[in-house]
Amino acid sequence: MNRLSITADASLCGRTAESVITHELMASDTYLRRLKTLPLGISVNGAHARSTYRLALGDVLSIQLSDPEEGRPKGKAAKLDILYEDEWLIIINKPADIAVHSSTKEPDMDTVEDALYAYLPRDERPHPVSRLDRGTTGAMTVAKCGYMHALMKRIMEQGQFEKRYLAILPRVPEKAEGIIDAPIGMAENSHYKRAVRPDGSPAVSEYRVLSTFSGMALCELHPRTGRTHQLRVHMAHIGCPLLGDWLYGEGSPLIARPALHAERAAFTHPLTGEYICVHAPMPKDMSKLLNA
Repeated sequence: MNRLSITADASLCGRTAESVITHELMASDTYLRRLKTLPLGISVNGAHARSTYRLALGDVLSIQLSDPEEGRPKGKAAKLDILYEDEWLIIINKPADIAVHSSTKEPDMDTVEDALYAYLPRDERPHPVSRLDRGTTGAMTVAKCGYMHALMKRIMEQGQFEKRYLAILPRVPEKAEGIIDAPIGMAENSHYKRAVRPDGSPAVSEYRVLSTFSGMALCELHPRTGRTHQLRVHMAHIGCPLLGDWLYGEGSPLIARPALHAERAAFTHPLTGEYICVHAPMPKDMSKLLNA
């Protein structure tokens, strides 16, 4: 996965390389700017070309996809539960109690990114498309280059990336299903916690109760926007914080983390057109509560 090419047919003749790159190859403006800085970021018939070059019939326009190796971390090898992988993407089943990125408070902790850097070839870098909180388990999609990351983010912004979560609640919601449309912003006097507030960013979530047991509820949740802690904040907003969510509800002796699992990820691959649908099995700490 070093380059992506397209051969100019009659419909592309006379158009600039920039036009074809942004429309046919679907590169973002940010990625196009990056290509212009690379020696062979944009090439025609194997030679460097300016973005203003006008294509002739049969010209082969090519753009660089690989991320630069300079400054790339070596990573730290760790076992990865891979649900899906192709030339462009990898979807893993993220375990609990491991962060996606390191933090300033714990710069030396093991992370998902460390494991991916060690797993991927030197000319690829992990670009998380759907980040999960440290305590959240399940399907996490990662692009292998910046170009693919931009395409996947566009799919998400267009509402064409479906995410289904399973959550256990310590109490049963008053309504068996509903839509929570409540803006989310930073909580007062906090640099980490979020809250529903009128000046926050738009946020919409859907929920549905699947079953009840021992006064608790198993729910499916669908975030329609992608705010930090969105599902946790929204369920707490309707009086049903997740079981074990010490930040937005209270801790629980039944589970050592918020009982939230990214069970399903589904989308149409932006380059191959294939419909991708992966399921992550429920982790043991949640399944044992359902089977108790």
